[in-house]
Amino acid sequence: SYRSRDVLSIGSNFGPDSLTDSGYPRTVREWVRGTKIEDAPVVFEGEKTDVSVGAYVSDQRFRNGSIYEVRYRSLTFYTSSYFARKVQYEHLLAPDDPLREGVEAPPEFVKVDIQDDASISFFSKWMIISLRSDWEPVPGGKTYSSGTLLYVDSDSFLTQGKESCQYHVLFEPSERTTFQGYSCTKN
Repeated sequence: SYRSRDVLSIGSNFGPDSLTDSGYPRTVREWVRGTKIEDAPVVFEGEKTDVSVGAYVSDQRFRNGSIYEVRYRSLTFYTSSYFARKVQYEHLLAPDDPLREGVEAPPEFVKVDIQDDASISFFSKWMIISLRSDWEPVPGGKTYSSGTLLYVDSDSFLTQGKESCQYHVLFEPSERTTFQGYSCTKN
């Protein structure tokens, strides 16, 4: 996965213990141009029993949003754990890149507090949450049904937690409609 002009996040077979029992990458390494790929440091890893792990950057600046760095563990083919953080572009550059000089360290990754069978993506300043089963993000609050597509302010969710957010329904299934998938357009 592309991080910046000189940095990639890489998952591959790097020898013993680098793959899951399913044969997919178990580790994510951060490779910098000009270095040996086998020397790239491991920056994220899952369990041997996971299906796979991965990492990506969702750059929403062209939609007046922020840059979000996401890491995930695919626990099964239908469940995942996500970890995310908001970063500056300079955080994605190689550690010795002069543009990183004087830039504070990025925030720590936060476990995205959703159920394991939900998935996330980002659009502008919003985090989109796709539900595979019913979900009650705030105890005693509204329960959103399976197949619902929600959106919530990304920064609020990641910094203040799911209980302090205002949820918006983008799509909710009915007796005659279901959710298959979505694509984001420019606006």
